[in-house]
Amino acid sequence: MGALQQILQETSGVVDGLRAFELISLLSRFHRVQGSNEVTVAGEHVAHMLEELGVEASLENFRGPLGLYEHWGFWEPRGWRLYSAVLERKRSDGAWETIASTRETYLVAVVHSPPGIVEGEARLVGSPENYGGEQIPVVSSLAWEAYYKLVEAGAEAVIAFHEGPGVRYWGLYPPFFQEPPSVPAVSIEYGKALKLNRERIRVRVDAEYHTFPETPVLLARVGNEGDPAVLLVAHLCHPRPGAHDNASGVAALVEIMVALKAMEERLKENGISVIGVAAPEWTGLAAAFTQGLVDADNLLAALSIDMVGAKLDVVGGVLQLVGSPPPLISLLDPVLDAALSSSVEGPYAGLREYEWGSDHDVAIGMGIPGSLVNEWPDRFYHSSLDTPDNLSPWRLVAIARAVASAIVVLGERLDKVLEAAKASTSAYVYRASVSDALAEGSALEAARKLAEYSRAYLESIRRVLRGGEAEQLWSRDIDVAIRPPITRTFLYLRGGEAGKKILGLDERERGGIKAMMTIAAATGSMEIAKLYYQMKTGKPSREELVELAKRVLTAEHN
Repeated sequence: MGALQQILQETSGVVDGLRAFELISLLSRFHRVQGSNEVTVAGEHVAHMLEELGVEASLENFRGPLGLYEHWGFWEPRGWRLYSAVLERKRSDGAWETIASTRETYLVAVVHSPPGIVEGEARLVGSPENYGGEQIPVVSSLAWEAYYKLVEAGAEAVIAFHEGPGVRYWGLYPPFFQEPPSVPAVSIEYGKALKLNRERIRVRVDAEYHTFPETPVLLARVGNEGDPAVLLVAHLCHPRPGAHDNASGVAALVEIMVALKAMEERLKENGISVIGVAAPEWTGLAAAFTQGLVDADNLLAALSIDMVGAKLDVVGGVLQLVGSPPPLISLLDPVLDAALSSSVEGPYAGLREYEWGSDHDVAIGMGIPGSLVNEWPDRFYHSSLDTPDNLSPWRLVAIARAVASAIVVLGERLDKVLEAAKASTSAYVYRASVSDALAEGSALEAARKLAEYSRAYLESIRRVLRGGEAEQLWSRDIDVAIRPPITRTFLYLRGGEAGKKILGLDERERGGIKAMMTIAAATGSMEIAKLYYQMKTGKPSREELVELAKRVLTAEHN
């Protein structure tokens, strides 16, 4: 029996799928909105559970503004309390009929909607871009920018829907440095939205903003403090119910830490420790870094656990491991890929190229290799139908066992894992050569250079783990003031002229410059970032794009 299979077998009696499912059911009862106290209460439950299971855990709760926008491309929202929201239609007899309310689902209130009561005629607009001055537009999506543009153009209330099942979660996330939103907004089902055109309706939202948002950061540790660490992150926040996204990740994190606690002596012998973090997405991990709770210099790799353990025949999608981008190749990726393949039944897409979208982005922005284990897509994503009954205790067990086992194998077979990680870089060269052959691009040259840097980076890790000094592998040519992930809303509100120009680019160039900013912050090198852009797009980066990225990253726009 191989080392991985043996360790997977050892974890089978420790990881408890029913316990994980019970925690998911509990967390799904909380409206775990960022800035609310319910996300803190959820964190308290998780901390208590870890302590009962013998895992060292502590909960740090930051109250009030954190000022994240001064260092990151996003921010913590204002504090927000929701009491109720109701959408009513006036019948022909003059009586008011309830169409939707928070008694059915909390998602009827758009997250961070301001309070207000508005009565008037609803008009079905469809895309927010079609808005023509209607008093109460009914729109098919409600991204942050769309809400503000509707309000600026005269909307007195907003009703949003989506074409998928259930009630959609939409959010505003208003920052402290801007006047709070003033127009109430609600979300309803697709079928109900289509029947509202030209109806007399009343929107009522009872909520309030406050200046003490709560940002709970739960830290759990296994192994010797000070040993090089693997960081595991699961975001704690999500509007109710948020079972797959992401009560599942938090429950899996608990089971992983319990399994690692059972194998703690092996971790100590091999000089590897593990830090688990459960916190609001992006903002919580950013706070952990900026407040000194986690030392980025001591981290080998980070893994975000976000949406795992679903019944894939119900929600759709596949399990995937989204890898860390070159040259920050993660030691954990190849062994976790093998562990997931061995442990988990059902569709598994394997190790994939880096994609943006969870807490691994924050780690990468700090120069830490960051990966994501995730199931995608989910037909109930960000909706009222993301409930615990869509999850499988047995898949939760399999994924938790795979992650725990991969970390132990990483410590025990470091040289073999390093060689596997080096070999994985050839996949980038292969994909680039295919891309060039089909599109007559120039990705291959950049991919080869990035593969060389990646292998040198992995060798540097080997030296450090053996007590040597870290080497500078490439020239650093940029001092980053604003770290990714950098959101569209940040570019719009804080990015100045450069941010506005980036938002005006076509989708391909906008995606390319986002990747360029991520890699530049991760490596401190615009030259490396330009190679990454060329590998991804097949074209050298235009100097104008490079300058726009620099201006945002160095805060020249301020």
